[in-house]
Amino acid sequence: METQASDTIEEFDVDPEDYREICSFCAEIHRRPEHNLLATLLDDVPPADFVLHETERFVVIPGVGAVCPGYVLIVPKAHVLSAGHLDEDHDAEFDDLFTRLEGYLTTQFGRPVTAFEHGAESFRNRGGSCTDHAHIHVFPAATEVDLSSELRKEFALRPVEGLTAPARDQVRRRQRAYLWLRTRSGRAWMCDAPHALSQYVRRILVAQLGRPDEWDWAVFPGTDHIRVTMERFRDAPLR
Repeated sequence: METQASDTIEEFDVDPEDYREICSFCAEIHRRPEHNLLATLLDDVPPADFVLHETERFVVIPGVGAVCPGYVLIVPKAHVLSAGHLDEDHDAEFDDLFTRLEGYLTTQFGRPVTAFEHGAESFRNRGGSCTDHAHIHVFPAATEVDLSSELRKEFALRPVEGLTAPARDQVRRRQRAYLWLRTRSGRAWMCDAPHALSQYVRRILVAQLGRPDEWDWAVFPGTDHIRVTMERFRDAPLR
C-alpha cells in the first residue's frame, strides 16, 4: 500500500469498511466499546448511553471537547467526510432534527443555539476538520459568543439556507472545503476555507469564552459538561 497523500478512499487502496472499524463516531453510533472515544473518557458509562437521540440517518451524541453543558454533535450514520457528502435524501431529516434539537437546547439550557461545521471536501482539503466522519457542533451559546464577526476577519461569509444543500454544492460543484456557521440569531453562513487551521472555530470559541488555551478537545475533553448533558437528555429526552 502506498503512503502518499490522496484525496479519496479509493486512491488509498483501502476498503472503506476499514475506516468504519476504527472510527470513534461509528463506534458510538453502533454502541461498540472498541475505538469509542466517549467510552474511553467515561469508562463507567455503557456505550449505548452515549446516543442521546436517534433518527433513521442521524444520531445526537455528546461533544468531546464540550465547552458548556448541552454541547452536542449531530452525526450522520453514513461514514462521510462532511455534510457536503450526504445525498439529498438526508436533507429533510437533518432540517427536522436540527429544528427540534435547537428548540430543546434553548428550552433546557436557557440560551440561543449556535452551530458550526468544519466541512471537508476531501481527505486533503479538510476545512479545519480533524476527523474523517462528518459531525456538526450544536450548543447553547453564551452571550459573549459572536463567531461570525471573528470569522469575517479571515473569510468571506455568504448567507445560506440550512446546511446540507449548500454544503453539497461546496463539495460537488465548487470542490472547496468550507466552514458553516449558524448564529444565535438563526442566520446561517458559509465560506470557502481551503487553509483553515485544525479546530479553527473552536479556537475562536474558547478565546471568546476567556479560555484561549482550551481549544484542543484531545487535551480538554470537557467530561464534566458531557456528564451534565447526558443527565439532562436522560431526565428530559428530546422528542
